[in-house]
Amino acid sequence: MKKTINIIVLLVVGFQLQAQQEMSLPLMNHLVNSAKSNPAYQPTNKWTVSLPSIGFSMLHTGPSFSDVYKKMGSGKYAINGTQGLEKFDAKNTLSGGFDADLIGVNLAWDENVISFSYGAHVNAAMTYTGDGAKLLLKGNGAYIGQNLSVGPSLSITAYDKLGFGYARKVDKWSFGGRVNLLFGRKALMTSSNLVELKTSSDYYALDLKTDYTIHSADFMDIDMNTNEVSFGDMSYRPFGNKGFGVGLDLGASYQVNYDINVFGSVTNLGAISWKKDV
Repeated sequence: MKKTINIIVLLVVGFQLQAQQEMSLPLMNHLVNSAKSNPAYQPTNKWTVSLPSIGFSMLHTGPSFSDVYKKMGSGKYAINGTQGLEKFDAKNTLSGGFDADLIGVNLAWDENVISFSYGAHVNAAMTYTGDGAKLLLKGNGAYIGQNLSVGPSLSITAYDKLGFGYARKVDKWSFGGRVNLLFGRKALMTSSNLVELKTSSDYYALDLKTDYTIHSADFMDIDMNTNEVSFGDMSYRPFGNKGFGVGLDLGASYQVNYDINVFGSVTNLGAISWKKDV
């Protein structure tokens, strides 16, 4: 049991180690992949074809590894529950993303660029409470007679993105935009996520109060008569048909000199309306 708790905590706090990788993408402006962070990207070749590639991203807003673990004299690490609990916020978010860019084509002429791209994406996030961290690290014995709010909220979205972009260079400036057609495949999210746990001082009886509202699109279905839970087909098929939406990416850059380029962009704006199997 102790080993299991250590693994769970390590997975949660370890995600913070990966959070800086996304910052390297804008610096690789010699690669067409940098257009993901700035649609004003200007390729050096007339034709550029991007073959399939995958990427992962993770973020944890709670404490880091060193906040929760302490190094022992033997060189091993142990959970420092007292120190770690001080680092958790009332609400903490753990999120991750998977991006599979399947194909991309850029055509450049004169000072103009048009682009086409297609890929599959999955975004997931969980917001958990500081009370939930207390229960995990110290158990319920330290909180006799207290109400602990431990219900996490969840959000999982799987969709395909078909993008059409245009960029133009004007002197040292470059401007670009990309319209993304979003094809929803699956979604799961909670709007109510109440789970309260109280441990009574009499015989340590547990009182559990729950109230969850779950919205799903071809992800899961709950039979309210039998309480049976069934999941949708998880196999991948291009161009999901459970929902449709539109997204927008905008960006601009300025070439200060040969070595310095400054840019700003807003990406992944948009929404999907879920219509089927909801």
